[in-house]
Amino acid sequence: MGNLILITQLGFHVVTPTLLCVLAGIGLERRFGLHLTLPLLLLGILSGGLNAYRLAKRTIDREREQEEKEKQAREEEWKRLYGTGDGKGRNKRKGW
Repeated sequence: MGNLILITQLGFHVVTPTLLCVLAGIGLERRFGLHLTLPLLLLGILSGGLNAYRLAKRTIDREREQEEKEKQAREEEWKRLYGTGDGKGRNKRKGW
């Protein structure tokens, strides 16, 4: 489900600036006779791509950070249960 949401967000991040720039270009062309639709289209595509890149990078960084926290928690749990492996932090339970 999370991947579907991410893909939808990426799509909106690309389509929205592109569509807004095209509409602005068409409006400027009709109102003032300026031919800015193509440059604004390119600007919208670049802007949308940059937005999508930032969103994807932020998501990947968050996932990586979460994985690091989980790994650290597993290591701490291992050390708590079995010691550090150097013989110093061994548990002093009966039978050990």
